[in-house]
Amino acid sequence: MLQVAACLLALAAGAAALLLPTIVQETVSSSPGAEPERTTESLSLLQTHPPTILIPLAVPPILTLVPLLVPRRAAWLAGIICSALLFGFTALAMASVGWFYLPALGAAVAAVVLRKTARPARNPKAG
Repeated sequence: MLQVAACLLALAAGAAALLLPTIVQETVSSSPGAEPERTTESLSLLQTHPPTILIPLAVPPILTLVPLLVPRRAAWLAGIICSALLFGFTALAMASVGWFYLPALGAAVAAVVLRKTARPARNPKAG
């Protein structure tokens, strides 16, 4: 369940990073003999970047989806690898959109940790 939450959080983070105003642009226009006119505008990534910005924003949702798609026996290892890659992506993107992905990273790490600790212990008396 936590891995599904991580995937949904990564999708929500990508949508928020793409659509929320994250860039403030100030323009100053002046004409001779008049005071300069300042205009401040808040823009989103979608407004300031070409559609190719969707490629890096698709990486975190894909990384959180992989552990859900692999066979059950390999899901824990895939979760570790994908969580490490998601950590790297988040750390590299921290100056811009990386902060948006921290909740998804937390859920992905929790899914890996709880999956390992939730395994039932073997019964030593069986045999």
